[in-house]
Amino acid sequence: MRAVAACVLVAATLSGLAWGEATAVHAKSSQGCAASKSLPKSVKDSHSSHSTSGSCAAGDADCLKTSAAPASACTGTIPTFFPTIKNLFTEVDHTAMLQIANLDLWDYDTVQTQAQTIYNMVSSKLMPCNASGEPKWDDAKLALFATWMNCGTPPGGSAPVPNFKAFVPNVCSNPVAFDPTVKNLFRVKDRNSMLTFGIDLWNYESVKTHAEAIYTRVKAGTMPCDGRWPASKVAIFQHWIACGRPELPADIEIPHVTPAAFAAPEPAAAPVAASSCDASVPTFIPTIRDLFTDVDHDAMMSHGLDLWDYANVKNMAKLIYVQVKSGEMPPPAFNRRWNQTYLATFKHWMDCGMPPGSPLPVPQCVQPAPTFYPVIKSMFRSLDHDAMNQKGINLWNYTDVSRMWGLIYMKVKAKQMPCANSGNPWTPLMVEVFKNWTNCGLPEGIQGAPYIPPPVPESMCTAAPTFYGPGPHPIVKDMFSVGDRTSMLQVQGIPNAPLDLWDYTSVKAMALDIYWQLSSGNMPCYGAWEPSKIATFKLWIDCGLLEGAAPDS
Repeated sequence: MRAVAACVLVAATLSGLAWGEATAVHAKSSQGCAASKSLPKSVKDSHSSHSTSGSCAAGDADCLKTSAAPASACTGTIPTFFPTIKNLFTEVDHTAMLQIANLDLWDYDTVQTQAQTIYNMVSSKLMPCNASGEPKWDDAKLALFATWMNCGTPPGGSAPVPNFKAFVPNVCSNPVAFDPTVKNLFRVKDRNSMLTFGIDLWNYESVKTHAEAIYTRVKAGTMPCDGRWPASKVAIFQHWIACGRPELPADIEIPHVTPAAFAAPEPAAAPVAASSCDASVPTFIPTIRDLFTDVDHDAMMSHGLDLWDYANVKNMAKLIYVQVKSGEMPPPAFNRRWNQTYLATFKHWMDCGMPPGSPLPVPQCVQPAPTFYPVIKSMFRSLDHDAMNQKGINLWNYTDVSRMWGLIYMKVKAKQMPCANSGNPWTPLMVEVFKNWTNCGLPEGIQGAPYIPPPVPESMCTAAPTFYGPGPHPIVKDMFSVGDRTSMLQVQGIPNAPLDLWDYTSVKAMALDIYWQLSSGNMPCYGAWEPSKIATFKLWIDCGLLEGAAPDS
């Protein structure tokens, strides 16, 4: 418990809480246990404000603060951050603090800003954390750090640059850029994980600022947390840093750099003979596109790369080629490594200028085009939303769904989503509406806006249902049984919960959601509606969701 409490205090204090606030966190976590510290004699002698015992209760800010060292202590050899103070922090210290407090102990500006707090923590034996297994600082280390603080925190030499090996002269003539190459190295789940530390892996300025820390982590294999990057991805990120961290490519062709490029120049490639790039040269459509199976497409869409899109594959061609040649793609688990014919075809296409071929037929958009808000969003149940949210995809968020639409479409079309044990698959109509949304350019709509049904012939609505009645026409409220109403009142985690199926306002707000679940058989729980009954409910929606005469309250 004490070790955990100490780590909580380190994270809280170094993340910006006031010392008193952090101590309150510690006190609560450790049930009031106090920490003590003993200053080394050399430091005690320079701090007349300290008691002779040199021990303080945890959180005693006045006791823990240092005072300015006498001038005599700042003569002779004064420690500097590079290399002396930096080397006080081990690699374990450095990695731990990046993880729990997003602080880089190997960065001069960070340590200079937090110097007093760091000294408080190490001198009170709360840092390094017990859980890290690192030894506490001895008197010599404490004295060294205190002298550096009291003598003006001199930086010393320059920060060591990551060990980027010599490049061949032309490697940086057209370097990889953040968008799209470096950005696409990070998955949705990587981004969501690091957002909790204030780093947006899809934001250029954020990645540029934290590039060295990210590089250190991915090279060491401590990031991502679910498996280390292959060498080719680390090399791309290393290349991007060493070539000045450009945001956008100089032109559409983005060269790929392999680890071998950092060790020795590669022999110049033989020029492609003009005769080999004649009418027989493969084109993206249909030849190159057909090299990628549905499984390949699905897998890479989860990384934000559409292997069936010409611009995507052209921009990432060098990276794709390196990965398929090395066997990293398709993933080894698929047991479907490219053969030499596939590799030669792709390389031939690259060498001959990556021609697009005949364009595919333009998808037909059926008007009026559905919008994400509210039509597409209403297709995803709370169960679907919660399941995919755990994988870093928010099905109720336009940005996530518009980015991952290809993967989602493949899954719902193949009846792999929703999961088999969570309900019935989408109906053909639902799949077609989703496909039409993509054909129409993924229009967003307005979040929170009510659904406005498209115009229908007046003749269809001469006998339009109303929610409450009265009259000879169908009454929507009466379609829902007592059991239907009771079960839905108990459902939580859905928009506008609880859903009262006998209340006009409640059903109107969720009308589309209800329709999709009725048509797929996921609602009601006690047996699917007849098609004619579902058609009546849809007619009520199309004819304007008429209320009728509300009963007296």
